[in-house]
Amino acid sequence: MMEMEHLDPPGDDGTTTTNPSDIGDNYRVRVTYNELSTFRISVGSAGGPAYFGLEFAIGPYFDVDTGTIVVVEAPTVDLDINTNGYGREVGFIGNELSFTENAQTNIPDTSSTPSQNAGSSSLDELRVQFDTSDILNGSDEKLIIDGATSGGSIDLDFSDGDPISNVIVGGVTFEVTASVSGDKSSLSFAESGGDSDIADMEMLLDALRYDNEATVLQTGVRNFEVVIRDGAYDSPYAPLSIDVPSVVADLSTSTISASPSTITADGVSTSTITVQLKDNSGTNLTESAGDVSLSNSGTGTLSAVTDNDDGSYTATLTAPLTAGSAVITADYEGQDLTHSSNPVTVNFTAGSATKVEFLQQPGDENAGDVFSPSITVRLLDTNDNLVESDGVNISLAISGGQPWWVPQLNQQLMALPRLMLPVI
Repeated sequence: MMEMEHLDPPGDDGTTTTNPSDIGDNYRVRVTYNELSTFRISVGSAGGPAYFGLEFAIGPYFDVDTGTIVVVEAPTVDLDINTNGYGREVGFIGNELSFTENAQTNIPDTSSTPSQNAGSSSLDELRVQFDTSDILNGSDEKLIIDGATSGGSIDLDFSDGDPISNVIVGGVTFEVTASVSGDKSSLSFAESGGDSDIADMEMLLDALRYDNEATVLQTGVRNFEVVIRDGAYDSPYAPLSIDVPSVVADLSTSTISASPSTITADGVSTSTITVQLKDNSGTNLTESAGDVSLSNSGTGTLSAVTDNDDGSYTATLTAPLTAGSAVITADYEGQDLTHSSNPVTVNFTAGSATKVEFLQQPGDENAGDVFSPSITVRLLDTNDNLVESDGVNISLAISGGQPWWVPQLNQQLMALPRLMLPVI
């Protein structure tokens, strides 16, 4: 609840009034609130400069005599500290979906700063609230507490006051209260026997999962809000928006492939990368089912992914000018496919041999002598990639004469250890 009061001019007796007709001082106003609040102030000026000041304090009054201002950190929860804001937007892909990103500290230390009314440095509760009308699959939609030894699954279609079993996770017991008011449903978690420290609340938050076990998913967005309370103030709510599609692919059966899997490293040859989404029985999906992305940890240039609206997604990999390989990894709605085909490798090989490179030239020799050191050559393509080829013949000839040595090149390098300059 918020109240606004006119303040008497400075120098008066310091009393205040809540009487709207008692103007007092036209230039000072006090806003009183008993929760962490958000409010907007609009200011303007009529033909001249204007200014305003803001004073923030806690307690029953402003200490105008000493000018003391007490500053308190409000509790905060952030579901993904690597993005702007406090929340996350994710897609449901048929597996339990974590409320938070992995390996993060989502409740900062400042959340334990005691507020005026809390009287301690602990946290009172964690709440998960959502619009009741968002739950379209009834009891198939659940809040999962991962790793809980008791009370690890809560149906999200509960009614106001429904008894909910205590949750025990990490050896800590949390009492759970279910409430429904209007179209807002809420689950409140409070540690049994007393307040929680930040570590306990962080553990509970990290264990929260959303799951939908329905055979036929009701498409739509499920909007959750996570709030922690330190006794006097609620944190700003941290939103979790979960997009539930009409069809969901299975990470363990969906595949990735490359055609062809070997191409020439000439800067123009291409391979088509295809991701085929499948359900949990291995049957191909026949419609778009969410976001697919590809990443390349090797060489080559990978195009954007095209959704073909038939359950398949394709991208084009263009070869570089240098021999090597591309390793393409596919993920679906932010999670890597777990099928054995992922990742897929495309090899870039040399083209046809167009050059012979002498790696070792001999010294001057007399007729009838063996060249020393032995001559060593290799084959290169147009882009100077090393050619690996069987059955390629190299002819060596004295300038102006006929070929007189025709060895067979069976590997990348060919050493000619007994090459002899003939006696003419």
